[in-house]
Amino acid sequence: MKVLVTRSQEGNAELVPKLEALGIEAVPLDLLQFLPPEDWSFVDASLSRLHAYDWLLFTSSTGVRFFAQRMAFLGYTLAWGGLPKVGAVGARTASALGRLGTRVDFTPTNFLTVELARELPSPAGRVLMLRADIADGKIADLLRERGFTVEDLVIYRTVRKPIGDPAPLLAVDLVVFGSPSAVESICAQLSPEDLRKIISKPAACIGPVTAESARKWGFLHVVQPESQTFDALVDSIGRIARVA
Repeated sequence: MKVLVTRSQEGNAELVPKLEALGIEAVPLDLLQFLPPEDWSFVDASLSRLHAYDWLLFTSSTGVRFFAQRMAFLGYTLAWGGLPKVGAVGARTASALGRLGTRVDFTPTNFLTVELARELPSPAGRVLMLRADIADGKIADLLRERGFTVEDLVIYRTVRKPIGDPAPLLAVDLVVFGSPSAVESICAQLSPEDLRKIISKPAACIGPVTAESARKWGFLHVVQPESQTFDALVDSIGRIARVA
């Protein structure tokens, strides 16, 4: 079974060996690149008064990485007591924070940004979110509806890379998507004929938001794991490969 993996270079480097360990031929497509903000001034101002917030929220391990780099640049500690409490969207993001020595106070029942907003413990307070430039604004809206004061800042930019020759992409049996932006990036670059070819293949998606994006682009066979983790996604792909 041949699988197209559409993530960043770092993400593909992590995921491809796990698929190959199952006997799956993985074709990596470095589709996304993550860059720092063009202007750090707003982030720096918020980090300088970090203890004024009740919650610091992260929705990706990539956001954690840029946070750690900027905190080190500014000479700030990554381990603190008291405020702000720290919320992470899921186990992967929480683990990235834990490796830095940053205490994680909350993760939602399901590893989804919308659940992070719905389940963040009350009382409503002041929230700082550090996210991608293309992040969905729904989480901020939900928090505000619950009475939280939200500062939603860009801590990294997502740059979509060109896919190049589409022929190798169309020769796979299944496509792996780790984000809605990956779905849009690959589909928007294909000709109508090539798009029809790729959406005829199964799409394995990390979670419901990515799966919804795949369906909007026309994928008819979309699978997703019960748990929104890449390890669970690899297990799902392995089951498909065993049946194929």
